[in-house]
Amino acid sequence: NFSEKIIYNSPITEIDYTGAEVTLKNDQGTTFTADKVLVTVPVPILQNGYIQFNPPLPSEKMAAVNNIGFPDGIKAFIEFSERFYPDLTFADGGLINGGDTLYYDAAFGKDANTNVLALFSVSEETSKYTNLESDTAIFENIMSELDERLDGQATKYYKKHIIQNWSKEPFIRGSYSHYDNYGDMDILGKPLDNKVFFAGEALHPTDSSTVHGAGESGYNAVVEMLAV
Repeated sequence: NFSEKIIYNSPITEIDYTGAEVTLKNDQGTTFTADKVLVTVPVPILQNGYIQFNPPLPSEKMAAVNNIGFPDGIKAFIEFSERFYPDLTFADGGLINGGDTLYYDAAFGKDANTNVLALFSVSEETSKYTNLESDTAIFENIMSELDERLDGQATKYYKKHIIQNWSKEPFIRGSYSHYDNYGDMDILGKPLDNKVFFAGEALHPTDSSTVHGAGESGYNAVVEMLAV
């Protein structure tokens, strides 16, 4: 049973690929060995050096890693007893950084009887939410914003909510990759000694920054691992 081989709550902090096998160590000091390893962590984990590589990542690869933008990101889903909002509305009354901060009807086009309004924000403006001290403070900020725009109806019809502050997730620390130079993708994706491979949303050639792109990137990396 493959599921029995999955180890949870065991963040890897060291990857040593100097020997014939790759040795990994987690945050509790437990070691694991493997012929090959696939690293799928978000870009900020590599940028912040959470995982120590031995030998260190090549300077060209680290330069590519540090060239990738990874702005703050947040989603919020708020359920209301009535639908009083439009299908789509951009925060602050207009497009922000290409429309990366917006409210939208999360039930639009779905077979749902609930009224759920969602906030999606991935931009330079997102820090006004993500830097607040708690999810409660974020929620209060959002409700104030909605009440001001929609005549107090948000508070009137509120039922419940969920906040997803990706920037405060310790193993995400933001939203998704933004490239200035897509040549950096090839450098980041290059394996180390055919023993340490890389995958994730940042490494899909046509669908980076997406969930399906992340999944396909992992599949492609496994195919490559089995071929060498």
